[in-house]
Amino acid sequence: MKYKKYHIVSFIILMFTLIIKEILDLLNSADNFGKSSSFNYIYILNCFLLGVCFLFLIKGLLQRLRAALVISVFIISLFIISNFFEIVYFEFNVFLLSYILLSLVIQNNWFKAKANPVKLKVGIILSCLLVFINAIVSLTSINIFNHINVLVNLSVLLVIIKLILEPNTFKEAHSYEDKLKVQEMLRKFATNPVSAIILEDDKQYFFPEFCEGVIGYTVINNIAIVAGEPICSDKDMNNILLEFKSFCSDNSLSICFCQVSEKYINVLKNADFIVQEYGKEAIIHLDTYTISGSKTSKIRWANNKMDKLGIKVTEYKPLIERNQKIEEQIVNVSNEWLTMKKSSELSFMLGTISLDKPFDRRYFIASNPEGELLGFIVCFPYESHKGYFIDITRRSKDAPLGIMEKLTIEICKVLKEDEVKEVSLGLAPLADIQSSHSIEGITVYKFFKFMYKYMNSFYGFKALYDYKKKYNPSVWESKFIAFSAEASILSIGYAMIKAKHPQGIRRLLFERLLAVLKPNSN
Repeated sequence: MKYKKYHIVSFIILMFTLIIKEILDLLNSADNFGKSSSFNYIYILNCFLLGVCFLFLIKGLLQRLRAALVISVFIISLFIISNFFEIVYFEFNVFLLSYILLSLVIQNNWFKAKANPVKLKVGIILSCLLVFINAIVSLTSINIFNHINVLVNLSVLLVIIKLILEPNTFKEAHSYEDKLKVQEMLRKFATNPVSAIILEDDKQYFFPEFCEGVIGYTVINNIAIVAGEPICSDKDMNNILLEFKSFCSDNSLSICFCQVSEKYINVLKNADFIVQEYGKEAIIHLDTYTISGSKTSKIRWANNKMDKLGIKVTEYKPLIERNQKIEEQIVNVSNEWLTMKKSSELSFMLGTISLDKPFDRRYFIASNPEGELLGFIVCFPYESHKGYFIDITRRSKDAPLGIMEKLTIEICKVLKEDEVKEVSLGLAPLADIQSSHSIEGITVYKFFKFMYKYMNSFYGFKALYDYKKKYNPSVWESKFIAFSAEASILSIGYAMIKAKHPQGIRRLLFERLLAVLKPNSN
């Protein structure tokens, strides 16, 4: 598997090298412009178009598209044949082209991803028309390798490549009955606090054929990003992993499990996944938890302050009785919070409010004596309702400092009365992580440590850890990521960020940059 990964990377680098070489040749031609009258601007444009075509093909190969393989083999074969017959317009090293062609043929089973069927048909029709027109032109006295004809062909080829290499959208519609089925399996098997978020609409479901279980995932750039570990019994974990790996292989998908519990890392390692600690999850054991002592002095201060202000925490139960006024306030507070954070709604590893389809969510609201809602928290159950995960935490812009601490502690009191055993405050990503022993794991560890140290301006890793730490959790549980050996850490990192920020990476960077620069502008 690793050999295949590096082999494919090598010939993709060679393809990129050919593009660079052609650019350098163009620059050299431009330098000699004054010395030669044969310099042709259309030839430059043709070289540029060919380079763009190659770049699209490289992108398609990285996405493991079968169509990208077919087009690459066809184009490279034409270049090699034309060099043998000395019918050359573009000059390339035949040996390099032969190596790339041979590599593509040898590793053809690696490329299984399907293109968009509608655009694929349009691209094939255009390809047939292009071949037909060139066949007619070749029967005339016109030289098919003149600059204008090559320009037209490359322009049409670029359009064809863009059409054919559009990946098929990996999105299947799931019914409400599917979600109810998933909910039942969560109640039966889920032990990871984050597992319940697979009920969100951005998740796809993989139901295994030979055992009972489900995997909730989303596809980003040919990577199946999974929330937590598979939902199944321990005895079926190997079976569901094998089926899911086979499914992903047939669709040219790499796999990344996010926030995996420690008890499953050996199973994942045995299934050839690279495993690395990703962060620490703060867990409160309700039987023994107390906010007395110096470590929780800030929590006590916040609760005492809220008591003096007359802040009350109650549970809102939409499944029993809907209240339009309360729900409007919840939505307004959520929108205010997003505006304050200068951020759009996050996704994938976070849940949504979902008042219309609450499933097993529990909603807790904090209100002042006038009945104005100042903040709320949404919780998900796990461990057959023996544990609850504090997922969505939001407050209004006018809420007094300490409102979220008051909500959290009151929730713990209510849940303890309901005989709940533990509460998860969620993950502190990249905090206090340890390195694994594999080479790939060490690389990922160093990458994570770099992010934790230098990227706090873009994501408050340390602030999030410090916030959870002030509750003095009963235990910090390690959580891991596990990903396919053929996937690079950069592609995994990009896919994880894109999954959490579906509005796009560029918008995220722009929002974070504005947030960093704004304090300096005041």
